[in-house]
Amino acid sequence: MKKVIRLIFDIILVIIAFSFILLFLIQRTGFKKMNKINMELTREAISISDTSINGQKLLNYVKEAKELQRQIEKKDSVIKSLSKK
Repeated sequence: MKKVIRLIFDIILVIIAFSFILLFLIQRTGFKKMNKINMELTREAISISDTSINGQKLLNYVKEAKELQRQIEKKDSVIKSLSKK
């Protein structure tokens, strides 16, 4: 009788131990996946930030180009008016 109770108790302890081991492994793989997702999101955020900065630089270059074009057109009109005289 004592051996049967001890056997049942041992089986319950083994089941509890395996449960804790499985729980630990599941949490560990979950954390790894979560870290991987966080790294991917961080890369995407940096990429979007870089794109935004590059877009702003591009807008500044376009503004400078338009201003230079206006100045050239003004100088061309002055040259044409002087050459007519």
